[in-house]
Amino acid sequence: MVSNHHLISSDDGNHRRAPDYTTEEAPEGLKHLEFDHHLHISTESEVYWGKDVVRGQVVYFHKDSIEVKKFEVKFKCTIRVRWSKGKNDFHDVNQVLYFKNTDFITEKTTLEGGYHVFPFVFALDQFVAGSMEYKVFADYGGTVIWNLKAKVDRSGLHFNLKKTKAIKVIGDPLPLKSSPIKAEETNPKTGFGSVPVIASVQVESSQIIDHRLNVMIRIENVSDSELSGYKVKVKREITLKDPKYGTSYFATYKMPHDVAQFVSKEKINPKDIVENVILLEIPLEEIPDFESPLMDVVHFVYFRVLKPALRSDLRLTIDMNLAPLPRPNKPEVPVGAPPSQVPVGYAGKMDIDLM
Repeated sequence: MVSNHHLISSDDGNHRRAPDYTTEEAPEGLKHLEFDHHLHISTESEVYWGKDVVRGQVVYFHKDSIEVKKFEVKFKCTIRVRWSKGKNDFHDVNQVLYFKNTDFITEKTTLEGGYHVFPFVFALDQFVAGSMEYKVFADYGGTVIWNLKAKVDRSGLHFNLKKTKAIKVIGDPLPLKSSPIKAEETNPKTGFGSVPVIASVQVESSQIIDHRLNVMIRIENVSDSELSGYKVKVKREITLKDPKYGTSYFATYKMPHDVAQFVSKEKINPKDIVENVILLEIPLEEIPDFESPLMDVVHFVYFRVLKPALRSDLRLTIDMNLAPLPRPNKPEVPVGAPPSQVPVGYAGKMDIDLM
């Protein structure tokens, strides 16, 4: 009996015609027996990491025999940025960051009617850009999209068939920054009207792992005035870039955003010393650090000591590197398990028999 699953294993890895399904047996996404033709793309997982192998198959159904000139599947990563700084300044730039393809059929071939299975395998590079989408409003912002796209070029008066499937890819962390993990003010300005403060902010590492960060702060109020408190933030800045404008004003568009913060409004009296360790939790959906010709994403710790009104606050920053979420421990999945029982993130092989 035909198994009711998305993936159909192929021992030799080559195209073959599968036994016909009944309407009840057809996999989800293939229940289109009332149509004369249909394409469906399936993969072993919906989420992949750098150096993973993306395995899957294209299932092509057509009612009657047909002549096919070309049949291929493409795996592509595209980055796109869009923004405007004024009425006559609009930027819409895209670039392909990764591209591989597999040709199933390259010359005229007659396929008999029924279901045909075409397996594919793509190996990801070690350092890949992660899927992301960030929009300020409407379509302004930046996106990194990974897609599988199957295309059947049919002979005669038959129109071509296309099918696209989005894949989520978790990017690799950027190299650690060599910047200091501590920023401090040890020689504050003194004089008439000044509010001198000695302060420091420090982190354990310049990389944020598991989206959690401990920040150590110290404030010594050496002035005769009361301080209003302090703030600790993790901030993100996205820079969209259009290379054709070089280094001009119109070449970039910056988008700052507060990711996580801690605010203390407790007054700090003259000669008082405040020391604290603050845990900042970054939202799991936050965009990791990223570098490309069209878009950069950076994070930094921002520490601000609040002085009395009409006095300039003390500000310190530390450059950070937000790493992507790590790969979860690979779960055990029984052989032949249907996709509904496969956890998100599983990238192992699924052997599903047809008979």
